[in-house]
Amino acid sequence: MTTNNRHFFAASIWGWRVDTDIEKLIRKMNKEGHPFGLYLVPVVIDTDYDIENYAPKVEGAVFLTTIHPKE
Repeated sequence: MTTNNRHFFAASIWGWRVDTDIEKLIRKMNKEGHPFGLYLVPVVIDTDYDIENYAPKVEGAVFLTTIHPKE
């Protein structure tokens, strides 16, 4: 899988974001200050898909971790 065929998804109780650069996505989510789940989604970033219970509804999506920003 090339980097063009996947992206990262992060969601907290306040919203969600996507990016192809995991470090950039983590920095953005950390600035919001809320715990968030991080997923690897095996489709191009502009693919339309549902989100359910803060998770992408995409076949093959992988939960990576929950991150708790430092206060």
